[in-house]
Amino acid sequence: MNKPLTEEELNKMSKEELIASIKTLQSNSVDLNMKVEMLREQIRCLQNKKYGRKTETASTLFDQQQLDLWFNEAESTANLLTAEPRAEDVVPARKKRNPGQKKEMLSKIEDHKDVELEISKEELTEKYGENGWKELPSEEITKLEYTPAKYTVVTYHVHVYAGKDDSAYGIDPKDKYNNERIIRAPKPAELLQKSILTPSLLASIVNAKYINGVPLARQEKDLNNSDLMINRVNMANWCIKGANVIKPLYEEMRSVLLEEHIIHADETPFLITKDGRPAGAESRMWVYTSNDISGEQPIVVYDSQLTRETSHPKKFLKGFKGILVTDGYVSYHKIDREEPDIRVAGCYVHAKRKFADVIKDKKNAKKTVAYQASEKIAKIIHEDNNLKKLEPDERLKKRQEKIKPLVDDLFAWAKEKQPQADSSSGTGKALNYLINQEKYLRVFLEDPSVPTSNNTAERSIRPFTVGRKNWVSIDTIKGAEASAILYSFGETAKANHLRPYEYFKYIFEEMPKYQNSEIPESLMPWSKELPEYIRSNKK
Repeated sequence: MNKPLTEEELNKMSKEELIASIKTLQSNSVDLNMKVEMLREQIRCLQNKKYGRKTETASTLFDQQQLDLWFNEAESTANLLTAEPRAEDVVPARKKRNPGQKKEMLSKIEDHKDVELEISKEELTEKYGENGWKELPSEEITKLEYTPAKYTVVTYHVHVYAGKDDSAYGIDPKDKYNNERIIRAPKPAELLQKSILTPSLLASIVNAKYINGVPLARQEKDLNNSDLMINRVNMANWCIKGANVIKPLYEEMRSVLLEEHIIHADETPFLITKDGRPAGAESRMWVYTSNDISGEQPIVVYDSQLTRETSHPKKFLKGFKGILVTDGYVSYHKIDREEPDIRVAGCYVHAKRKFADVIKDKKNAKKTVAYQASEKIAKIIHEDNNLKKLEPDERLKKRQEKIKPLVDDLFAWAKEKQPQADSSSGTGKALNYLINQEKYLRVFLEDPSVPTSNNTAERSIRPFTVGRKNWVSIDTIKGAEASAILYSFGETAKANHLRPYEYFKYIFEEMPKYQNSEIPESLMPWSKELPEYIRSNKK
């Protein structure tokens, strides 16, 4: 360290030397303040990782006056609904009772039975004497009973017929190739020859794993407890073969999705234990969805690949001409550069999340650049949400009038702050990310149908990430491909307000009938021709 100057030495310094020394001190002070702020930021992030909430919620970022702004944002609201509350956050609240809700729910259950609870004539005589009583209107008590899974062994006896004089020619009725005069009663189409598997059994296995997240190992234990010795290996093979049966529907679903004007995309890692690569090598499950997952024809398509390379989304999207809404992954940007028919739009929620990770410390949040950035991005999202109900032309006009100035201000401000932030800090990285995404984050200003976030794809891939926590890894590449198909049907069925089990059972019953013919549109999950019992009452 330099020795402090004495008063005598300072008096001997010229004016120019004093000014130069003061400037040096100021510069060092600014650098020191930046380093101190960066260290504080790192401490806040580490404290939050260890002690803080695990989700990005509005209450961790802003005071009560800003909550209204954030509650209108889909991503924030979704996180608030899914976040696990801490004990100190739980406030008991009385929900308003709906007296007809229980009755309506019970009326939708098909199986009803009445049980008469009576007192014997002997007991009544003992109590009141001979004919000394009368019966009043009975009381009614309604309960809901549960019957565990019921399995039924079905043996089909296929009757065989032949002309009466055929026996004279030595025709064996068991030889189905012997004579055209032998006929058999029609039998149901089979998923697998010489197997006990039925559409209902496979649908129950698929529904348990791909809808409810129950691993095959746990299903094996449940079946064994019912004295059914069906192992997980058989169930895995059944799922793969069942997925192959309905794969033509999957391919048709993908073709219809590629006709959309806007597609959302996202991906998440998972492990395949037997794919020929070193242990721990990550594979990727990609998801592609239609823009409005609550619209008339919502589509969710999963695609399993061994890597995160650009070639995979590029191959999947072959033939697509429109806008791809994504996060900031560089592969999507490469597609934007190389594919003239595809334009990529960015996600403001991802940009905001970079800053939100820095400002978990509520006490000092408002003093940070990250807080200001999050507030600016939140305002853009909030203002745009207010335009959702407008007609497209009017929404585009309002975006130019009201939203574009906010976007211009955000990026001008970010470019001004970027040189002041340490590039290795969380704030510096978030500012760099935001500025690098500017081209893609401005696309929504030119097309009224483009949303400000990629939440649709993030919500659609969440069931896979939840299931992954239970089954951890997938054994084979074929298993991963089957999972992509089955997750696609499960999530698309839910988006179209279908009962997943009933829909799986239906297509497993119907698809074997069309192995050598064109697949009818009536089997698609958005078809109006699907049987009514498949549709969910809850929309």
